[in-house]
Amino acid sequence: MTEAYGRTSYVKGAQCVIQPDRYTNWVGIGGAGGDTKLLQNGCFTGHTIGTYPFYEALNGGIDTGTVPVTISGDPSNGVGDLFNIATNVDATGSATGGPVVTFQWHDLDTGAIANLGPYAEFYVGGSIYYTSTFYSGLSGEMIEERATVSGSLSTLRNYGSDAWTNSEVSINGGALSPIRSLAAHLGIDMYNDAGTWYSGVSGGATTDAFTDTFKTCGTEGT
Repeated sequence: MTEAYGRTSYVKGAQCVIQPDRYTNWVGIGGAGGDTKLLQNGCFTGHTIGTYPFYEALNGGIDTGTVPVTISGDPSNGVGDLFNIATNVDATGSATGGPVVTFQWHDLDTGAIANLGPYAEFYVGGSIYYTSTFYSGLSGEMIEERATVSGSLSTLRNYGSDAWTNSEVSINGGALSPIRSLAAHLGIDMYNDAGTWYSGVSGGATTDAFTDTFKTCGTEGT
């Protein structure tokens, strides 16, 4: 996988009783099936720490964290708008022959665009890591999830529902293809250990579109 691309809404969601609560929706490359490498970008909301577009590069304990992004020329920074977002890797794009990654946000309501990169390296904890540290290309995703707080999972913020469209991936720099048209794909719902359904796809999915729906707040799950 060299690109993950999707259209999604940038919502703040409603506060849950159990705190802290977080909600993030994003596209990314890697991170599935035990893969520790992930490059991602999207939108983030935390009850006490604000709402912002973000990007992140991580591999196990090597993690940039959610880096806030400003959508130029948009005083609301895009909150409430419909976005195209993309994580795009050029696998041989840097001067040293290693991969580079570009993160993109396109606000379809205002026309504002943020385009960051290409990044050949990231600065984490006082050290420089090449993009290859965070790129595997083994999977591509469009995800709603709760974020971690000090290494522990937060409560899932009530985001209502999120209708993804144009959910596509590219392999080896080729044309974008609907993600569920590929032979190997997963639809992942969120449950807690007792079997309570927190979030998941609610019918009507096509090869490139699906709706994730919030079901209940919760503090534990897989």
